[in-house]
Amino acid sequence: MTTGALKVRVIAVLCPVCKGSGVFPLSWEFACTWCKGKKRVDLPTACHYADVSHDLAFAGYLAGDHDLPYAREMEAKAQAIYDFVGVKAPWNKP
Repeated sequence: MTTGALKVRVIAVLCPVCKGSGVFPLSWEFACTWCKGKKRVDLPTACHYADVSHDLAFAGYLAGDHDLPYAREMEAKAQAIYDFVGVKAPWNKP
């Protein structure tokens, strides 16, 4: 007997900035600027965050804001978001 694969559709993800707390990481007084305190973001917002994070990773490294391992970590986080939502990242498209 074979069973079919369960298909799911992701419609929202935990906010990658506040990690689902709804509070801006640098302040306990203000709502997160990405999820507006809702603790989750829709897919376009998550992909936009991934794009911004990926772009700032290398730009921040070139500007001297952070070192190369941190830039690679930011790029990996951006790629993980795209992998999770099941969309091919724009920087991987031919």
